[in-house]
Amino acid sequence: MSSEEVKTRMFNTFMDAFNNGNLSALDTICAPNMVDHSTAAASGQPNDLEGFKKRVNGHRIGMPDLRFSIMNMIIEGDWMAFQWEMVGTHTGPYMAVRLPAIPSASWG
Repeated sequence: MSSEEVKTRMFNTFMDAFNNGNLSALDTICAPNMVDHSTAAASGQPNDLEGFKKRVNGHRIGMPDLRFSIMNMIIEGDWMAFQWEMVGTHTGPYMAVRLPAIPSASWG
């Protein structure tokens, strides 16, 4: 697969998982024994693929209008990195906090 094909696959998969809630799409790009190094994981949440899916679902529950986007993606050999933005209205429990309906945005 070319770098451009990999970028397209990664982009489409993340959009499907975060924006449409199709968490099983992550099975096509993530190894079952992956390690999620995110600091956004809930305390005690496993840092494997299932934990990652729970975290994505938690974002979607806390911000039902969640929109995830990828601005830049780089592939260098076996390494891939991307810059992302996540926006939505915080209306439910999110990262162990319940707030009134307020717009939220984060980047990474």
